[in-house]
Amino acid sequence: MVQDPNQSSFGLAPNVAAGVASFFMGLGGLVILLGKPPQQWVRFVAVQSIVLAVAWIVFAIALSIVRIILLFVPGIGDTLSWVLGLVYMLFALAFFVMWVIQTIKAIQGGAQRFPVISDWTDRFMPAAVNLTSSFTPPPSYNAPPPAQPYAPPPPPAQPYNAAPPPPVPPPPTPPTPPDSTNSF
Repeated sequence: MVQDPNQSSFGLAPNVAAGVASFFMGLGGLVILLGKPPQQWVRFVAVQSIVLAVAWIVFAIALSIVRIILLFVPGIGDTLSWVLGLVYMLFALAFFVMWVIQTIKAIQGGAQRFPVISDWTDRFMPAAVNLTSSFTPPPSYNAPPPAQPYAPPPPPAQPYNAAPPPPVPPPPTPPTPPDSTNSF
């Protein structure tokens, strides 16, 4: 079965597949990748959403463990734990902003590259290194044809059912003068 080039995973339009992969982060990216999208930029968005989700989980777990350990340090443990709480909120805000930007860009039909996350994505998807950050859909991509100003067709030179024009008669020949030498 040949897949329509205007469709992506599970018969979705490419921008919808990329939007689903980005919106549902790791799980959405995994589902879209399992559908084997033909578009490279959709695969990139799906892999990047998985990397973003894994990075967020690893960061959250590591910071939580460090905060718990610091709570047992007498003296400065409470202060450092509070500072790490602020760092956690700033990184949470940064991850949220990256998620929103990636989702909006994916729904618009593009792929957003982030400084560290995209480098990790490239390790899992080497072909994405040369990926451009914009997607130009083909002319038939869910868009009506461009509007053309109405111009009536030129009239035919001769109607199809008309009889051919009558032949043009030859020009009249001038009468010859009578001959005066012959007389009866």
